Amino acid sequence: MQKNEQSSRQIVMCHLMAIMRIDIENAKRIVVEMEESGLIQFDDMGNVGLLVLEGQS
Repeated sequence: MQKNEQSSRQIVMCHLMAIMRIDIENAKRIVVEMEESGLIQFDDMGNVGLLVLEGQS
């Protein structure tokens, strides 16, 4: 894992921890689950890609 990619993961985990008030282990697990399901992607340049799910009203 490259430095930029690792930094992006850490930023996402920090946001999850702050917003959801969870510990680092739960944040890591959630990021892995989101990545496995295709909701989030990290590239080598440090970019984070998010799948945006929009509802219809």
